[in-house]
Amino acid sequence: MGVSTVSRVFNKHPDVGAETREKVLQVAKELGYRPNSCARQLVRDTTETICFVMSNRDVISQFHSKVLVGVEEYAGTVAHSVIFMRFDYAPNTPPEDLALPRVLWERGTVDGVIIAGTNYPNFVRVIKNLGIPFVLFGNNLIGRMPVGDIDTIWFDTEGGCRCATEHLLGLGHQRVWFLGDTRLPWYRRCYRGYVAAMEQQGLKPQSLEVDWTSSLFECGVNAAERVAELGEQVTAVVAGDDEIALGVLTGLTRRSIRVPEDVSLVGFDDIDEIKYVHPPLTTIRVPKEKVGENLARVLFDRLANPGAPFLKRVIPTELVVRESTAAPKPADTPPVLDHIDEHEVVSS
Repeated sequence: MGVSTVSRVFNKHPDVGAETREKVLQVAKELGYRPNSCARQLVRDTTETICFVMSNRDVISQFHSKVLVGVEEYAGTVAHSVIFMRFDYAPNTPPEDLALPRVLWERGTVDGVIIAGTNYPNFVRVIKNLGIPFVLFGNNLIGRMPVGDIDTIWFDTEGGCRCATEHLLGLGHQRVWFLGDTRLPWYRRCYRGYVAAMEQQGLKPQSLEVDWTSSLFECGVNAAERVAELGEQVTAVVAGDDEIALGVLTGLTRRSIRVPEDVSLVGFDDIDEIKYVHPPLTTIRVPKEKVGENLARVLFDRLANPGAPFLKRVIPTELVVRESTAAPKPADTPPVLDHIDEHEVVSS
């Protein structure tokens, strides 16, 4: 058996038959042979490793853990490993003063970077200036920054929230209110989708105002008090994410307001917990592993074609109808507005 055949086996070349591959690996096992990754990296000019950076998060969330799974699975198909790394930084730190981890600033440590978590323009600019191939998970970028020359992946927040609102309107609801902190870009996109659906039907958009300094769950609980005060002025709520929606559900239940008999409720994300509450929550599903797969795929495309046009890709979301939404109770139909009152929708 030739040296070239053995080399193709350990480099996962596709033109090696299954029987030959198994024989080579068996002999290597018997001899205790392990390939020298450093030597292979020098020959192939690659570290065979990419870095997944989770910015400004205390722990890896259920959401991002599934995104990371999608990244790892795709990286495995192209014989690469993934380093996971947390990085916390302040949004107002000048780019030149950011103390980057060594894995990012030292040349030859990783082939490329995926930037996820909550990020600000200063960090993205630093990575861009270092010349490291990278792709940005764009949903949680806070602050204005042109991304025309950055590979960027989003999931469709605005379209998803519009779909959720249209679902409620299709059931016959007209008193639909939005709940989310629109100071943050991901909730602003949700709000835009909600507004678009309401205006399409000539209805006035309404937002539940709460103090957003508490946890998202507690904000939802507090919003339920406002829903109770508004009474029949609210027949449905579109929440900016599932954690908020779970808080609303808890707060309404404490006040003997039934979901969906009295108030229909929709969340966003499709986290695992919402399948087990009563009633199970209607929500917008984000295909998290698919997001991760696309982040990795775009990064490896960039590594293979450095001069290719920069890619902007939006991953579709999906309405999942469960038991927290139903037609409203029979009541006097509110008048359709002759005009929409002015309201501010801040673009991210």
